[in-house]
Order: sequence, then C-alpha cells, then structure tokens
Amino acid sequence: SLLMRLQTNLFYLDEDATIGIFPTAWLYAHSCRPNARNSVTDGILKLTTLSPIARGEEITFCYFPDNIEELELELRRERIFADAAFWCCCSHCEAEAISRARAIVPAISTHSG
Repeated sequence: SLLMRLQTNLFYLDEDATIGIFPTAWLYAHSCRPNARNSVTDGILKLTTLSPIARGEEITFCYFPDNIEELELELRRERIFADAAFWCCCSHCEAEAISRARAIVPAISTHSG
C-alpha cells in the first residue's frame, strides 16, 4: 500500500526525529546484505557504495538497523514484516532459506527409508 511504501522510505534527518521523504529512494531495493549505505546530511540523502556495483546490478541498501543481518533468518523476516509489512526476499535471505532447505532434505531422506 502507499502508506507502507511511505513509511519504508522515511528517513530521520536529525536527533529530533524530523523526517524526510526522498522519492528517488524508492528506486533502491532493500537487502539485508546491501551494496550501498544511506545517510542524511543537511537534509540531503547520500548513498555510499560498500562494494563495487556492476553495470546493470541493482543498488540496494538496508531499510533497517545495521545489525539486522546478524539475526536468524526467521526472526529477521518476522521483524521486517512487523516493521514494514513485507516478507524479505532479498538475495541474502533467499540464499539462506535455500541453504537451510537443502540441509533438511538429506536429513529427511536418510530417516525415511
């Protein structure tokens, strides 16, 4: 919804909780392991790359506190859903989910037969 999109794209401008909305920030996707970091200085939103970004590669930054990556997958996704009403499907979360699923399948098949 528009309201959730607005909430996800609000940025704090100072310690007094003054907020700003930056329409161009909607172009950047969320990732729990981003390739850019955002900051606001003097009312200007700045993106700084954390690693080289190839031509055509999506620019991502984390919509949440820096330590969100450290949380377990389920807790991380639940927290993101509670705060921003979306289920995180970033490449980091999806890779972790696939890795866990692959680890479960051999365990099930060795116990079933």
